[in-house]
Amino acid sequence: MLADGSVPSDRETEAEAMWANVEMALAGAGFSLNTIVKVTMYVVVGTSAAPPSQIRERLLGSHKPASTLLYVSGLARPDLHYEVEVIAALLPETGV
Repeated sequence: MLADGSVPSDRETEAEAMWANVEMALAGAGFSLNTIVKVTMYVVVGTSAAPPSQIRERLLGSHKPASTLLYVSGLARPDLHYEVEVIAALLPETGV
């Protein structure tokens, strides 16, 4: 979803906006993409999971948090095709 609440007409842009929203929410809470420890991605049945998965790979690079991909019959907004939930954590400094 874009900042104005609209949903892009193409899946690639929708997925880019989804991950940009995640990055912005994390930054607002003092976290980053590298602090993600768990990703759950929801994809509407009949929609390719490739766009958000490829963007995730590009953004996270070698960082590989635990992941779950679920195909669902629909989301809260019927015009959306993707949703992602992330859990982020800051590890305490161990001095090691």
